[in-house]
Amino acid sequence: MADRPVAEHSRGICLACRMFRKRHPERGVCRICRHTGALWDGACRLCRRQAALAERERGSKARMDLEDGNRKGQQLYFAGALRAVGSLPDR
Repeated sequence: MADRPVAEHSRGICLACRMFRKRHPERGVCRICRHTGALWDGACRLCRRQAALAERERGSKARMDLEDGNRKGQQLYFAGALRAVGSLPDR
């Protein structure tokens, strides 16, 4: 399984997205981007990640503002791309 592409053994969905779906089974239309999928308080994982990224860039300690954090667009993430360097097991 380790030598196969991620999409082959995960149905094209990264582990973080699968866990988000499991933890937040509510499905509907995201109030930010209008994507239909798993929601947490009305917002999808991508909109939440983008808002968190915007807050981090601003150095803000205030509560995350989903609308403002997504105002300038979104950055898509690839499966496993957020993993820290050197965190993969040796082969």
